[in-house]
Amino acid sequence: MKKAHITFVVVIIVCILVVYPRVFAYGQSSTIHDFPIPKAAELTQINQHTKIYHWSKASEEKGIPSSYESFIERTGWKKGEQEGASIIFTKGTKTIELISMTNQLTIIY
Repeated sequence: MKKAHITFVVVIIVCILVVYPRVFAYGQSSTIHDFPIPKAAELTQINQHTKIYHWSKASEEKGIPSSYESFIERTGWKKGEQEGASIIFTKGTKTIELISMTNQLTIIY
């Protein structure tokens, strides 16, 4: 009985650690065609068709985390051409270019 209880607690903790960041770490942008933006990303610059965010999980070498890419695709965006740090996503007639640099996300819409 005690072993089953410990196993149950461990499973719950693992689920929280794995599921929580994937489900609650990203939100929809109301100004960029409802493109998902990491909740921890801090908007640092706005231009006419560009928003730049500081986000510690962004990387030029590794790109965006797979959980973020999966979330983008689950919200209906299709991954298109990728060249270096730039990825094109489309949803219907809308197109977003996402550029991942070290600690920085640039979204061109």
